[in-house]
Amino acid sequence: MSFENVENRLSGFFGGGLIGLVLGVLGVVAILNFSTITIPLNLVFYGLIGSIILFAIAGTIWPKWFAWAFDILMSIG
Repeated sequence: MSFENVENRLSGFFGGGLIGLVLGVLGVVAILNFSTITIPLNLVFYGLIGSIILFAIAGTIWPKWFAWAFDILMSIG
């Protein structure tokens, strides 16, 4: 495996994790604002962690779909 493939997989992993974090937070905010039920804090935490892990794994498998988020973050900083 070449270094370029490893670099793409790592940026897909971190980009997927970043997208998972954003979507997890947006989902939690939407559920808490628009739902009539209350959700225990531990379920919110597990849902957020699950979203990050799911998208990080998906970013590793399909790095083209998620590497752009990490590239944008690195170009800003």
